[in-house]
Amino acid sequence: MCYSRLSALVDHLPIGVLLLDSRGYIVYAGGMIQSILGYSHRDLIGVNLSRLMAASPAAMIHWYRTMIARKGLTLSMPLPMKPRQGAAKLLDCTLCNLLHLESVSGVLLTIGPVQDPISWG
Repeated sequence: MCYSRLSALVDHLPIGVLLLDSRGYIVYAGGMIQSILGYSHRDLIGVNLSRLMAASPAAMIHWYRTMIARKGLTLSMPLPMKPRQGAAKLLDCTLCNLLHLESVSGVLLTIGPVQDPISWG
């Protein structure tokens, strides 16, 4: 599948998608990221993830370094993120360390609204 077709697919997902490098800088932004956080895709390229997190930058850097040290690790958790405007939002985030895959070589971060398991009925 060519890159433009993959990008078109990702941009229609109901979640935000970020691809980060080994230092936590955003190299790709797609999906519903603009609807969720208010930033355009272009605004996010080259931005460090710590600038989007509503947590101390030092804690985020330590957490990210721990995460990228483990190939293939996937973590899912609610994280507080800073939208372009307004107060921080608690969002469901899944990070997957794909740095060991030559074709991706990054950390995939998906972002969506927090799901209430009680309403899964």
